[in-house]
Amino acid sequence: MLNQIDIIDTIKLLIYKESPLLLEKVNFEDDSIFLEPLLFAYFNSKKDSLFSNELLEEILQGYFIQTESLKLNHSYNKKGVAYIPNSGYFKNNKQIDTILTIDGFEIIKECHPVLEKYFIEYYRGHIVDEKPWHNSV
Repeated sequence: MLNQIDIIDTIKLLIYKESPLLLEKVNFEDDSIFLEPLLFAYFNSKKDSLFSNELLEEILQGYFIQTESLKLNHSYNKKGVAYIPNSGYFKNNKQIDTILTIDGFEIIKECHPVLEKYFIEYYRGHIVDEKPWHNSV
């Protein structure tokens, strides 16, 4: 539990350093927001400079206290689908699917761009893209 608190505090600090106004838009006391896996992937990709700083707001906008119009400029994957945590899946700025949760686990239906270097697309025994544009970890 102590390690989890340290992680949450670190994520809060990283968000504050990058965009302090974002912390005013979310419930700062809701620790589950700061355990969002896309935040970990986003901050881990900072050293590679793969993504715009605007992506952080796109990731967090599903947790905003007051609903705003969605910004979906950097969240689209190779298939043209944007996944926004706590909101759903979007194509051409229109929602096409909702979040699926089974036994407390969210089932990811489409890979977000920040997760692409962590996952290899695999279908019926074959790697879909043998030469991805990133260096897989």
